Formats: sequence, structure tokens, C-alpha cells
Amino acid sequence: MKLNDYELRFNRYSWLGQFSPFQNWGNKETATADLLWYAAYNGVKHNREQEFHSASLEQAFNAVAACAILLVAQFGLQGLGYIDQTQIGLLSNFGFTELPQWDLEDHYIDWFSESEGEFQAVEYPW
Repeated sequence: MKLNDYELRFNRYSWLGQFSPFQNWGNKETATADLLWYAAYNGVKHNREQEFHSASLEQAFNAVAACAILLVAQFGLQGLGYIDQTQIGLLSNFGFTELPQWDLEDHYIDWFSESEGEFQAVEYPW
């Protein structure tokens, strides 16, 4: 989903700068430790007395940014309620400063035009 390619800012708090909560993610062996905001949440959740120092407002902003990114990655801008310029929903709270670029071969279905006839199965090299 190229989550590490997303970057956003909070429109009401633009002075906080940009957030890329998935930027350092990618190693399967240290998956949750690489996400500092998630490691802080998980530590406080399961061991509050020893890990409470990990909780911070910055980590909370990163967690909210991660939720917004996941919604957009999965459902597009409609995931944050965007319908058109008159109905923006939650999207008005976020300004996406970086979005992933997808090559044509990264899409699930090939380009289709009516003149080509029926859809045909395509083997994708996963």
C-alpha cells in the first residue's frame, strides 16, 4: 500500500509540520518497534507503570495521522468523507503533502476499452 510514501499535516495545527508515521516501517522482524507511535501505544496499553513515559502528544498525532493514511490508502479520499468540493468531511482536517505514485503495472486490472471485448484473466507476479 506504499504507506511509507504518505505524508500529511494537520490543517489546524500546520505549525507542527508534516507527519509520516509509516516512514521507517518495513522490517518484518521489528515491525511494531519501527513504528514508534505504535510501540508507545502498545507499551502504555500493556505496561502503563513502566512505559507511561513513552506516551506523548507527538505520538498521539502520529497515531491519528496513521489512521487517516490507512483510510486514504484503502478507500481513497472517500475514506475521509470526500465526495466533492461541497462535501469534504474529515478530509478538511488533513493536508496530504506526499502521496504515493503508482505505476500502471501496480494496478489490479489492466486498461479496458469496450472495443477490446471481454475481460481476460491476467497472471500477476506476486
